[in-house]
Amino acid sequence: MCNVVVVRPGSTLFDEQERIKGSLDMPLSAAGVEQVHRIAIEIAKLPISTVYCGPCESAQSTAREIAEQTRAKWKVCDCFRNLDHGLWQGKLIDELKRQQPRLFKQLQENPRSFCPPGGETVACQRDHCSGHSGTAGKLDRGQIKGNRPWGPLEVGVR
Repeated sequence: MCNVVVVRPGSTLFDEQERIKGSLDMPLSAAGVEQVHRIAIEIAKLPISTVYCGPCESAQSTAREIAEQTRAKWKVCDCFRNLDHGLWQGKLIDELKRQQPRLFKQLQENPRSFCPPGGETVACQRDHCSGHSGTAGKLDRGQIKGNRPWGPLEVGVR
């Protein structure tokens, strides 16, 4: 039997500023590096065989640190990429609440079907994931059930 541990990447400056990162590629902040180091040490006690991560820099940095601490291999899987938030990427969450209250309310009420201006829905991201047959297909067939459209780091434990 395979167990799965899901770890979000460490924080970026956008996370700390409460901005929408979406699919923008950003490095870990200093606080994010510290978060990853602490969780990697804690996870090192588990029998990790493979760490799967999305293609963004923060996810790869997180995966690399966990893999190093656990002596596991790590793989980038495009189907774990973050959702594209289009024109909302880089915006402050409070700014969106004030400037686009109707759209923000739609997001709160039905996040799975909501599409930010110029972005993609969760369904669109799932369609993208279903087209991947390699690692993603293997994960979906047994190790991990469902998609993770918000882009967390996936850690496979055997």
